[in-house]
Amino acid sequence: MSLTSIQFHNLQKATNDPIFFATTVLRAKPEDLEQHHRDVLTSISKNRKTAWKSAHGVGKTYTSSVSSLWFWSTKPSSKVIVTASAWRQVEKQLMPEIMRLARHADWEAIGLNPANIEVLKLQMYMKNNPEWMITAE
Repeated sequence: MSLTSIQFHNLQKATNDPIFFATTVLRAKPEDLEQHHRDVLTSISKNRKTAWKSAHGVGKTYTSSVSSLWFWSTKPSSKVIVTASAWRQVEKQLMPEIMRLARHADWEAIGLNPANIEVLKLQMYMKNNPEWMITAE
């Protein structure tokens, strides 16, 4: 599938800007991304490691889901392994949020064919490249 000029531009911008990815592909409303979400997403795009210490209910699961989908979709053939300190967090919170966002994403905005993306309960992958995946462990 060849990219249109808009898709090419969006993919280039999304590759370097997870906030743009969140608003364009995942359809996040800019006003819903609070400054601490923006800070973490920016850090993730610029640093090998990012730590985020915060209280309950501030959006860590959402931000982690956005960052997982951002990395997966903008780095072809990538493998994103999702983990947490307890399996129930992965199974009941993080993976369901990733899958919810993935199912409602505008993948075509960055040139990905939604018919080629398989979204399961604890894994998603490209049908034409099953090694390009997000999986829970």
